[in-house]
Amino acid sequence: MARIAKNPLEIPSGVKVKLEGDLVKVEGPKGKEEYRLSKGLHLDIQEKALVLNADDYKTNVKLSSLHGLTRTLLKNMLLGVSKGFEKKLEIRGVGYRAAVEKNKLNMTVGFSHPVVIDLPVGITIDVDKQVNLT
Repeated sequence: MARIAKNPLEIPSGVKVKLEGDLVKVEGPKGKEEYRLSKGLHLDIQEKALVLNADDYKTNVKLSSLHGLTRTLLKNMLLGVSKGFEKKLEIRGVGYRAAVEKNKLNMTVGFSHPVVIDLPVGITIDVDKQVNLT
């Protein structure tokens, strides 16, 4: 087991964590998430942190893997309900452009026609700047 699985997870302000049996419920300003713990894993909810423990990870390789995976999933849940997720894309090249029009992303990325993508509900896209390198 990697040592990172033993580290406690900090609960961000404004996030509530409940444990009902083996079901972990996380609620924050950006939404709600649920995760069911695998057998052999135990979650301790402290004031400002979550601590994940495993029964006997030294002899059980699968449980050792699940320990690290579950900690990472819980960390992502806490991040998702508090801040949300962000992905940055940088488009480089002469003639490459992107623009947001209402709920559509319009990109010119080297095809003979523009690529138009409908944005799913709850997803926002910002185009910071257009830079011409000519």
